[in-house]
Amino acid sequence: MQRITRIVAVLLVSGVLGACGTEQPPASSPAGPGGSATPSGSAPSTPTPTPSLSPSPGTTFDQAMTAWVRATYRGDHRYVGDCRDAEPGRGAVCAKREADVDGGVVHGVGAPRSEIDAYVYAREGAAGWRIVDEFTPSSEMYGPAVEPTPAWFAALGRD
Repeated sequence: MQRITRIVAVLLVSGVLGACGTEQPPASSPAGPGGSATPSGSAPSTPTPTPSLSPSPGTTFDQAMTAWVRATYRGDHRYVGDCRDAEPGRGAVCAKREADVDGGVVHGVGAPRSEIDAYVYAREGAAGWRIVDEFTPSSEMYGPAVEPTPAWFAALGRD
């Protein structure tokens, strides 16, 4: 019950704040028959920027992984977060941070509490996180790798 109360309170507060107006400065009033909307002798005022109530941060790692899982696995697979905390389930895919390599991060990807099936190389930039590359190494299940081993994966020493 307490959780529902918090959710309702957040919705009500955000609705009230949303009704306060936009972040855009008010439109200047049109010029009257005299030709100028600014009283004579005064300089036009420049609006002061208003800080955003809900800043839009860049893409988080979880958002980037969610999009990658949707595009790569298709079907009913879904990204469930860090493998250390993820629970097994139908279609669950998690990521395990492996190493920092050349300004990016390598994560092993697979089902929770199972073997790693593939690896992704992600970088954080001005727009947030993005998956730069992916690699599925040779394995008994998938056979030999179908592409050359990328340098970022070779840096892990798991050829």
